[in-house]
Amino acid sequence: MVQYTHQTWPDGSGGHIVNVAPREHGIGGAQSTYPPQLPAHTAQRARSMPSTPSEILESSTAGSSWVSDVPRNSPQEEGWTTRPKISILVMGGTGVGKSALIAKLTGSPVKLGHTLQSCTTQCKGWNYIHESNTTVTLIDTPGFDDTVRPDMEILASIASYIRDPRHAPPVGVIYMHRITDKKMTGASRMNLEMLRAVCGEHYFQNVVLVTSMWDTIPAARPLSEFEAREAELMASTEFLGDLVDKGANPRRYLGDGPSATQIVDVLCNKHQAPPLKITLELSRSMQIEDTTAGRILTAELRKREKKRLHEIEEEREEERMLRAELAETEAKVRDNERRLRAEIERERRARKRQEDAEELQEHRGRNFAIKAAMIAAGWTGHFGDRR
Repeated sequence: MVQYTHQTWPDGSGGHIVNVAPREHGIGGAQSTYPPQLPAHTAQRARSMPSTPSEILESSTAGSSWVSDVPRNSPQEEGWTTRPKISILVMGGTGVGKSALIAKLTGSPVKLGHTLQSCTTQCKGWNYIHESNTTVTLIDTPGFDDTVRPDMEILASIASYIRDPRHAPPVGVIYMHRITDKKMTGASRMNLEMLRAVCGEHYFQNVVLVTSMWDTIPAARPLSEFEAREAELMASTEFLGDLVDKGANPRRYLGDGPSATQIVDVLCNKHQAPPLKITLELSRSMQIEDTTAGRILTAELRKREKKRLHEIEEEREEERMLRAELAETEAKVRDNERRLRAEIERERRARKRQEDAEELQEHRGRNFAIKAAMIAAGWTGHFGDRR
């Protein structure tokens, strides 16, 4: 009869994990004994444990006492081999390909964005089994140039996720940047600053710096142009050079499975890592706003507010100038209207005087003609002083 080895320990959510395997290929190895060597105070109960897979599963589903009552020592204490579990934080700006990388590795239906609108709105872990038999949880995070949520809210959600006792602390961070970006934009600089602040210099050796979108480069563009850009990014301390100098690992994501796996390979051997800087800060009872990352966001928010207030003041000054110009133009229009009316009135009066003069001249001509006719007819009377 084939003997089986098995192990149980709490899974962190109130239940238990059960591993079952034939002894010659299983947890105990070819020379293992059954049941495993348990501490003396549990040996009596261990003798009553089931010895076949069907018995073990029946017992675990039926709530048998061997699952619930036997004290659970950790796998390390029992000398058992377990599948290692690690989590990796995936960071970067909106649209750099974080969700696409996770979907490629996990085969999960991760929602992908193809516009400037942010697709990832909250932290979420996606699991898969790495070829090293390691269970890897990739934590998708929103960028700090998110179109939906404020930056401080995003930072708080990341901190809450990685500090949740249900989640394993990250053993590394994958930071993604588009190789197709010609310049380091303000949003890219902010995401890079947040990477530094969240991790801390002591953690940089656990960071993988990934340039993405290599698979979207047009065929007509020379690859050397983007390779030169990559070299500048990784060498300049203004960009990623300081992280590389302190141990960060540059990699390319070519949009395929092998390059995606190579990125995770860097971190799969790191089953332990120092705590993130933000974790250390929050463990000292700091508020999220008081952490290094929080202070950067607060300063950036104040900078944006100051800039916006300056823009508002400029808009108001421009409005005042426009109003002044409008008032000046209206005054000129009124003056022109007054001058035009006065000129029209002068012309009207001149025409009236001209008409009166012409009428008088015509009247005098008629009187002269009448007098001349009367004299010619022999009139000898006095015409008076009439005109």
